[in-house]
Amino acid sequence: MKVVNFLFDSRIGGPQRRVVETASSLVTHGVETLVVIPDSNAEKLYEYSKKKGVHCVLLKLQKIPSPRDVVSVLRWFMGLPKEIKLIKELLTEGVDLVHVNGAFFIAPAIAAKLAGVPIVWHFNDIIVPKRMAYIFGLFASYMSKTIIVSSVAVAKHYGVKENYDVIYPPLTIPINRRKGSAHGLRDEVRIGMTSNWNPLKGIDDFVVACGILKLKLNKSFKIVFAGHRLDTHVEYAHKIDSLIKNAGLCNQVEHFGFVEEVSNVLDSLDLLVVCSTSEAFAMSALEGMSQGIPVVATSIGGIPELICDAKGDAGFLVPINSPDELAKAMMYLISNQEVADKMSVRGRIMAEKYSLNKCVKSHYNVYSSALGMYKKE
Repeated sequence: MKVVNFLFDSRIGGPQRRVVETASSLVTHGVETLVVIPDSNAEKLYEYSKKKGVHCVLLKLQKIPSPRDVVSVLRWFMGLPKEIKLIKELLTEGVDLVHVNGAFFIAPAIAAKLAGVPIVWHFNDIIVPKRMAYIFGLFASYMSKTIIVSSVAVAKHYGVKENYDVIYPPLTIPINRRKGSAHGLRDEVRIGMTSNWNPLKGIDDFVVACGILKLKLNKSFKIVFAGHRLDTHVEYAHKIDSLIKNAGLCNQVEHFGFVEEVSNVLDSLDLLVVCSTSEAFAMSALEGMSQGIPVVATSIGGIPELICDAKGDAGFLVPINSPDELAKAMMYLISNQEVADKMSVRGRIMAEKYSLNKCVKSHYNVYSSALGMYKKE
């Protein structure tokens, strides 16, 4: 089986890691994957794919516009015919299936339809405005054999009620077997975020919360960042820098930038914060849970599905855009070792459900079903 998997963004993030890691393992199921990415700023993702033994092709594809920028959307729409033609030329004989990632990425789907290649459409996020999301949900349902969503919350956001499969992103780092959480072992607490500097990640709320924590917590702490300062969000990064300076936190900040092995950073943390204002799943939360780190996260998208279940919680949920509530939850966990330890243990147990092997088998089953050769593994 040959699958062409289209990614709309060439930066390394959760969806990109899922596609590459899954493609690397699908080989054992007889699935050959060609990953197609935009050629802009693609060096790191290209090398990452190559390192994992996944064939990757760079195409001159349009940048996906902001749904709220009408002018950009119109320009993108005008450029679709050229893009569709370019993609269609790639879908030569021997391609069995096209896997499309992202709501706005309609060019690969149209090209596949014209080439007579079956389509699987993957919704990874909830950033598309609700009314527009319903339109994309209807379009994807019409165009594709099936839809994959990264959480139940994503399916609801796009109005997809049937003919879809939930495939949670896989955990690709080993689960840490240490007992309990770490913060009681150090004099200085280490609180971190592991995400690119994107406004949707709520990093400004995190910094404000840390400023509140500094005034109220009778213990020293470090603020740890791991992730890209994105060229596309320079002004936002400057805003964060100003907030850090104004809160008098400069000497407490460590910034690792992009890290290939996030487990090395996570292993140094006592508390992980995920305060996104839009999030389909939150891979960073799952990675933290797997390392036995209690999580404080916003109650948005698929995050509640991830960190809470009937047997216990791996962290606290707080409202979005609420630095006060965020600071309160952080302080509570730092001050209550027993609660933190219980959440630490629960997080590792819950992380077991999100293995790469399970994700790979789910992809294989969806592909086989789409091609009418379904044999569940």
